[in-house]
Amino acid sequence: SAATSLQTSPPPAIAAALAAQSRDDLQRCGRVTGQLRSAVKELQECASEWEKLAEASFDADQASLQLILILQKAMSDLAMWIEMVCLKSSLQGSMYADTEIEFVPDLLEDYRPTIQIQTLIKTFQTIAGEFSRLAKWPEARPITHEHTAVIFSSVNQIHSQPLPYPRFFFQSLQETRLKLSVSPHSRGAGIDQQPISVKTSELLAIKVEGVIERTGVNNKNSREVSKVCIQLESSFSNKNQDPAFRVMDKNSPQVETSLDQTADVQNDFFSVQFLAPFPMGGLYTVTLEAILVDNQGNRWRPGVKHSLAIKSLEDRSTAAVRTISRS
Repeated sequence: SAATSLQTSPPPAIAAALAAQSRDDLQRCGRVTGQLRSAVKELQECASEWEKLAEASFDADQASLQLILILQKAMSDLAMWIEMVCLKSSLQGSMYADTEIEFVPDLLEDYRPTIQIQTLIKTFQTIAGEFSRLAKWPEARPITHEHTAVIFSSVNQIHSQPLPYPRFFFQSLQETRLKLSVSPHSRGAGIDQQPISVKTSELLAIKVEGVIERTGVNNKNSREVSKVCIQLESSFSNKNQDPAFRVMDKNSPQVETSLDQTADVQNDFFSVQFLAPFPMGGLYTVTLEAILVDNQGNRWRPGVKHSLAIKSLEDRSTAAVRTISRS
């Protein structure tokens, strides 16, 4: 629809005046400008989702993981090509001055692409060639029918190419499960869960232990967990309502914390410990996320998380100091 709007909704008579007023020369093209920018944003979001899927695919076979990575790069590059060529404007400056329009995906080590993946790569290389030729054409001033024709051609080529279906979507050759045990434990469960209490002047010791369970085929291409990284993120729950949080200056202690610890896996077991501060009285939410690290140093996010509710109690000495500093 973004490409067709240049024909169905041509620029209005005041488009040039709007472009001069907004200092955005692409506004002279009318409705198609906003739609193409929305298409670029959607392609970038799609590429981000493919990247998240790749990070979560620790148990994927080589062919499935390679396909996911190719599609992620294809969506990211397509968004960049549209912005470089079809949405070229003075606002970009020299952002893409040294960027070549080409499609060269990174292939996994010791992997030979199948015919389907080779065809998919060739399709996006052909699309890259069309954008490159249009970018080198000096008479093609964005946004014209030549630009929308390249977008139409790209869509047709992608639709005419049957996308391979990753084997990992319906069958996994290996399965890796990660179980976490976090202490201290919150009392109760569900809506009756009681937060863990700590004073603002103290550090809370949080210990995370984990066990890795692994099943499936054991071959040279299977991935093994070498290390586990635990990321801790604490967030102040009622910061919008607490006036003390709003009046904090740059010299005030950091209320929200971000920590990480990495541990070697020994006999499928690991353990890390944090000393987390909660310097302001109130409720906190602590989120712990496990990240797997394989033998090559690649990081994977299997989606294993654990949350804790923390209630920080104001220490009298700390409260007195804070009151004096406010006054």
